[in-house]
Amino acid sequence: MRLAHLSDLHLRTDRPVPLRAWLSQRLLGGLNLWLNRGREYPEAVAEALWADLRGVAPDHLIVSGDLTNLSLPAEFERARRALGALGLPAAAVTVVPGNHDAYTWGTVRDGDFARVMGDFLHSDLLGAVEGGFPLVHLRGPVAIVALSSAVWSPPLLATGRLGAAQLAAAEALLDHPELRARTRIVVVHHPPRSPHVTWHKRLIDGAALIAMLGRVGADLLLHGHLHRPCVDSLPGPRGQPVRVIGLTSSTWLSHDPARRARYNLLELAAAGEAPRVTSRRFDPAVRAFVAEP
Repeated sequence: MRLAHLSDLHLRTDRPVPLRAWLSQRLLGGLNLWLNRGREYPEAVAEALWADLRGVAPDHLIVSGDLTNLSLPAEFERARRALGALGLPAAAVTVVPGNHDAYTWGTVRDGDFARVMGDFLHSDLLGAVEGGFPLVHLRGPVAIVALSSAVWSPPLLATGRLGAAQLAAAEALLDHPELRARTRIVVVHHPPRSPHVTWHKRLIDGAALIAMLGRVGADLLLHGHLHRPCVDSLPGPRGQPVRVIGLTSSTWLSHDPARRARYNLLELAAAGEAPRVTSRRFDPAVRAFVAEP
């Protein structure tokens, strides 16, 4: 089985944005996008990503948050169309929101992420709490547990929070026999811990997530948020560590080749097997994604 892991797509819209939509912290974000960030996210990289994914044809797609820049409805619609155009059934896509998908209080209040991305938010087992997470996708030898760390934060903050109810539900699901019989993969936008995370971008209850995984375990945790590839290992039960893999933005034309747009492929043949992870990165010279050496 082959899974593709993308993150931090930060898709924009070319549609006119109503003036009232800017009467929020979107104004600061929009200025940053116009003056700086937008140049680092050329459309050519996103188009190359979609083309490469169609060629690779993964069995399942995982997106670990920040599909949008400013949580505009048109950005969510674009993300939904882009994922739908890859030819995978909705049941073969796992999507979690990031802090950019909860950019304004109005976005969170109105449930824009769930409203637009709802086709991808089904669960194979009951267990969701308020907000629709956690979700479980059972796919052959793999069980994917999707968590939402996306909460509205005041301007200049990008923190995340899971909450006690979601953590308790996730622990019960990870301990379910259907999941114990498979390779268990947890997906969340914010990393549980990282030396690269400052206080204003942290997962507020990251220690609680680490403690929960220490009790019930998991084979792998995937995250985004940091815009850099990184690996970690968390303590698990009975001395079995939880492997952590973080991904940079899959559409970012960074000047640093180590942080430039990429996505990961995870391959495994049997339940309980550790996935083999390889990367495909954007090469500006050929304007396409290529295998990481």
